[in-house]
Formats: sequence, C-alpha cells, structure tokens
Amino acid sequence: AYRRQRQMCIRDSSDTFNRWEAGQNCLSALIFSGIEKIQQQAPLPELSSQLIEAFRHVLQQPLDDLAYQSLLLSLPAKAYLAEQMHVIDIDALYQAHRHIKRGLAHALKDLWLANYQTYHQTDAGMMAQDIAQRSFKNLCLDYLMTLDKPPLITLCTQQFSGAQNMTDQIAALGQLSHLDSAQNTAYFNTFYQQWKDEDLVIDKWFTLQACSEKAGTLDGVKQLLEHPDFDIKTPNRVRSLIGAFASANPLHFNAADGSGYTFIADSIITLDAINPQVAARLANSLSRWKKFDPSRQQLIKQQLTRIQTHSPLSNDVLEIVTRSLKS
Repeated sequence: AYRRQRQMCIRDSSDTFNRWEAGQNCLSALIFSGIEKIQQQAPLPELSSQLIEAFRHVLQQPLDDLAYQSLLLSLPAKAYLAEQMHVIDIDALYQAHRHIKRGLAHALKDLWLANYQTYHQTDAGMMAQDIAQRSFKNLCLDYLMTLDKPPLITLCTQQFSGAQNMTDQIAALGQLSHLDSAQNTAYFNTFYQQWKDEDLVIDKWFTLQACSEKAGTLDGVKQLLEHPDFDIKTPNRVRSLIGAFASANPLHFNAADGSGYTFIADSIITLDAINPQVAARLANSLSRWKKFDPSRQQLIKQQLTRIQTHSPLSNDVLEIVTRSLKS
C-alpha cells in the first residue's frame, strides 16, 4: 500500500530523525502519485513550488553535518519503493523517480552546482568531515548528471580524471556508466588499466557495468562474460557481474521481453554444474515472481520451470526453484 503523504517536509522539524522520515514519506508519496499518473497514461505534473523551496532551503543553508544533509536531500531508494508496491511496475517506478530527480536538478541547478564546487576536494582525507564532504559533493553530482548536459558531463569526467581517492573516482565512473557506450568506454578502459591488478577493485568495475541503466546493458554484460578477467569458477567475480545484474539492476533484469530472466536462468544452469551453492543463491532472484504483473509472472515461471526440468540439477537449486514455484 502506498504511504500517506505527511504534512511535514524536510525543513519543518527540529528532530533529525523525524525531519528525515517526513521528507522520505513526502517524496515517496510524490513518486507513487507519479506512478499512478503514468499507469493512467496521464501527463506527469510539474514539481510543486513547496517541494522545490524545501530543497532550496536546505541547499542554501548548509548544515554542520553534511552526511545528514546528504540523507535529507536523497530520494527514497527504488528498491525500498518497490517493496511498498502491491504490484511492482518497474518501468513506471523508474520513470516517476527520474521525473522527480530531474525536476529538482533543473529547478535548483545553480545551487547543486555551487555546492558541488564548494565541497569538491581532490585530496583523500579520511576524517569524518572529509568523508561527509565527498558524500554531499557526489550527491550534488548525481542530481546534475540527470540533466544530461555536456558541461555537466565534462564536470563528471574531470572528477574521474583528477580523482585522488577511490570514492570520487568510483562515484564519477558510476555516473558515466549510464551514458551511451560511445561516451563512457574510454573511462572504463582507463579505470581497468589503472586497477587491473586489484581484484576487489575490478569486481567493482564489473558491477558498475552490470548496474548501468543505459540501453543495451544486458548485451554488455554478456560481452563481459568473455572478458579475460571474468572467470565463472570464481564466486566473487560471478557475484560482481551476474549477481549484480540480477539483484541491483531491476530495470534491465525485469525487462518486459523477459530477456533478463532468460539470461539469469541460463547462468543458473551453467553455474549449477560448477558451484551449486552460488547457483542456488542466484536462483533466489527469480523467487519473488508474484510481486510483478501477470506478463512478467508468466515469463519468470517459464524460466523457473525450465531450470526445474533441466537434468542434471543439484538439490541446492532444485529446492530453491521448487519452493519458488509453489510460493
């Protein structure tokens, strides 16, 4: 059920938790309202002046605690919002969420940019204040990048190229991952060459590409299966690419044509012969089929049935798949 919008917003309470919770509830209600409009094929409304002014107030009066300020200005996570929906409409959720974020980015562009420039530091300080500054600065960049404007993309690429700490470099690369491949391939190649001897960092490199929202992401993931540094016998590498696509990219995993489900089912069958425990964990990504619309339910059940009837099949995977089909 949709949460009821509360009267308080992000600037109206002196209690820090209540202020954050009120803002999240307000934003959630707006996003759910947008989802309803999309499902009714009605135009999405412009953002209310009250919402814009609430965000303006926070951006114009930086708090002593920038980490808390980042939380105040962050939209509710899409995964959290999906859990509140009786039937998950993933396409409408992404569209409504992006509408709110882009509207706030457009209305307050100068303030997002000014705060980014104020708190953009290239050093790698590890004090709490340094970490909070990076968090807030990268949130500002996140909003600005929704505008898809060349000068702002340049801002992001400059952060990537000039980064002296992993947080800033990863944050910039994560933003670039959503752009067309022609715009981001060089940066992913540069990052790989810089960190190719660090397994944990390359795991992150695979994950960023698996979680991209750009068109053609699934094709890119399939290509990465052939990358010299991908080994399907290595559990961490499987989790960083195939697992990340299934668990952290609901947009493309739940593609309306079922291609994401087919890819994961193929991967489960392949992995089952190598590491049944890893395959079983991956099979859990197909277990919540009842949360989706009838078309996607049917597509997921088809893949679960295909896995179930595959022979040979480990008991680990068979148990997960059978329980999922019965649930």
